Amino acid sequence: MGLNDLIGLKEPLTKMVESISNGIGVVYEPTRIRRKAKAEADAMLIQAAAEVEVEELKRRAAEWNSYTDLRRQRNRDQVVAQAIEELPESVNEKPVNEDWTVQFFNLSQDVGDAEMQSLWARILAGEVAQPGTYSLRTLQTVKVLSKADAQLFTQYCSYVWRLSDETVCRYPTRETDKFLADKGMNLAKRRHLQSLGLLSMNLLSSSGGSHTAISSRAEPFEVIYAGRKYLVRQFLTPKESALLYPEFLTDIGTELFPISGAQPDEQYLETLIKTLADEAKLEVSPQREGT
Repeated sequence: MGLNDLIGLKEPLTKMVESISNGIGVVYEPTRIRRKAKAEADAMLIQAAAEVEVEELKRRAAEWNSYTDLRRQRNRDQVVAQAIEELPESVNEKPVNEDWTVQFFNLSQDVGDAEMQSLWARILAGEVAQPGTYSLRTLQTVKVLSKADAQLFTQYCSYVWRLSDETVCRYPTRETDKFLADKGMNLAKRRHLQSLGLLSMNLLSSSGGSHTAISSRAEPFEVIYAGRKYLVRQFLTPKESALLYPEFLTDIGTELFPISGAQPDEQYLETLIKTLADEAKLEVSPQREGT
């Protein structure tokens, strides 16, 4: 049968279908019902399965929330217990800002590592002792610090001075940069501290202040290394100049410096004092009591 034949049967076929449509409908109705019933049953099964899945999800969510709540409470308790041990004998009577406290526990409650908990504990103790010591920005920064980041910052703090204006910086020289690189504190590591918001490297110009760049200074100035005071004097002829561009801790880094746990490196100090004399004609000498 060709295409023309099919075309020729168009009207008869239509008529036939229309004529027996009721019969066809009766013949096919049981199948339709069974299909409909199956579809409805399948829908009910799907709904039941969905309800079971929802209940399972609720159960698992409840278990997870319970576990999370317990873990967070344990972390908070451990931080507070350590903070109590860190408190000084006397504290400022000013109350700690409530918003600061809420942020502190929101940010620290998921920290389970003992070393990082110790850092949070020292922050809490410091804020209780002197409200306003640690900014919310500092809390946000500590939140993103890994244990390795914290250890890197502690290491870097072994190489910095505290100045009389509370600025904290490192005076770089060729020899001390080499010393730091040999200790694993290379430029990439210092750049990483910069990216964390802890270190500002060589961003100030020579007009930035007496300790930003030292040039022909007659008056000595005081620096503190590991709690020990030193006087720094520069001896230059009128035609000589020597500039130093320190690496400064940021405000956040400066807040964290006292609790960094850094230990003095006597070999580094010896190298620094020698190279400051060689490269910048700076004499660094221990400050005697009463001077």
